[in-house]
Amino acid sequence: MFREREKANQNLEADLPNPYPPRAIYGLACCFAGFILYSVYFCWAYVPDYLLQYTGFTYLPAKYWAVALPFAFVCLVFLYPLLLFLWTAYHSIGLYERGSTVDNDFRD
Repeated sequence: MFREREKANQNLEADLPNPYPPRAIYGLACCFAGFILYSVYFCWAYVPDYLLQYTGFTYLPAKYWAVALPFAFVCLVFLYPLLLFLWTAYHSIGLYERGSTVDNDFRD
């Protein structure tokens, strides 16, 4: 009995969102990666093409994508809840399709 409680406590401690060194390291790495990616995006979007070609970056996407990609990301962020709601509504149609289920539950 005591060993079962001890195992349950060990499992409980592993699931708590307390500070955990690997989690902090991953968070720091993601922060650095985000900063680097934003810096690269900012340079690509705002530095003129001739300066990028002068530094050796000759194969880059068109500047059109500097506007299109953030716009698409914002659209996806706003469309995700709508699509999730529609998917859930579509898959829950069969739950209330038969009236006999409700009738059997609430009859005297």
